[in-house]
Amino acid sequence: MKYLSLLFLGLWVAFASAQNITIVRDANAVRANFGAEKIAEIATQKGFAVTFSEKVPKNSKNRVIVIGEKGSDFWKQNSKKANIDDSQLTKKEGFQISTQKDIIFVEGFDASGALYGALEIADKIKESGKLPAEINENDSPEMVLRGTCIGMQKTTYLEGRGVYEYPYTPESFPWFYDKALWTKYLDMMVENRMNSLYLWNGH
Repeated sequence: MKYLSLLFLGLWVAFASAQNITIVRDANAVRANFGAEKIAEIATQKGFAVTFSEKVPKNSKNRVIVIGEKGSDFWKQNSKKANIDDSQLTKKEGFQISTQKDIIFVEGFDASGALYGALEIADKIKESGKLPAEINENDSPEMVLRGTCIGMQKTTYLEGRGVYEYPYTPESFPWFYDKALWTKYLDMMVENRMNSLYLWNGH
């Protein structure tokens, strides 16, 4: 019975370690931080325990994800021991993800690339319920501008106004002043890798 208890204890410790993730990111990099928080949000929902750090931990039993921007001091510091070939990472908003010694490195060509790479990890956790043991891929947008268009119009004329003359007032467009709604909408745009928003008032 004693040996059986030790066996269960060992399995429990191994499982607990496998369910822990440490995300290494630059606290001053706004977009990378946003992506890191999205990973943490999804991973927590899937049962992972997530911690944040600004340096790659030594001898960690946690799964480690490093998120950074190519050429930045933060990236150089946290990837210097890894043999990462990023010579093909040359496109704006592009990213590459590589795995070395159980550490997942998410490198963006720029700030948006780091964000999109982090969102790719979040999507994989959301779809499979786990963090891939190994992932090596790269991607970049085909189109420079990707966005949505919102029609700021009504089906009737406003009193005293001409065609397509619709001032953006709280009375005419109350939803336009709803911060919570805009936050939700902009989050949706980020999730779909959009980077531009157009308000259409007329021809």
